[in-house]
Amino acid sequence: MLGKYTNNIPQSNHNSPKSLFELVEKAHSSLAIELFCISLHIKTDIEMSLNEKANIGKLFDGIAKTYDKFNHVTSLGIDIWWRNEAIGGMTPVKSMLDVAIGTGDVAMTAIRKNKAQHVTGIDLSQEMMNIGIEKVAKAGMKG
Repeated sequence: MLGKYTNNIPQSNHNSPKSLFELVEKAHSSLAIELFCISLHIKTDIEMSLNEKANIGKLFDGIAKTYDKFNHVTSLGIDIWWRNEAIGGMTPVKSMLDVAIGTGDVAMTAIRKNKAQHVTGIDLSQEMMNIGIEKVAKAGMKG
């Protein structure tokens, strides 16, 4: 497609693309893979039945009491760092929606760092949200 426009590009002797065409083709291929993965994820989410979504909620209900500790241990504490980084770069807002709020760590971090005045959360797991409600009460935040 772009090959006819790349005849005057100097050739390189190392591993870099030898033409604009090759560079565009590599970028296009990478983008196509990313777009395919995104569309596959969206398609999978749309096609997922209510029963399958309920099963995911049940799975997280079953691990809710140990989820936070497991997350901290298996990530070697990096989960705390990335939350602080993500929220730290956020523009302050009055209200925030936390989709898949889980046990509320992201929401609580946003409140503590004055990045959100009010957070509404939704999740497939009621037990994860119950843990979050307990954490909010224990921290003296409004729930």
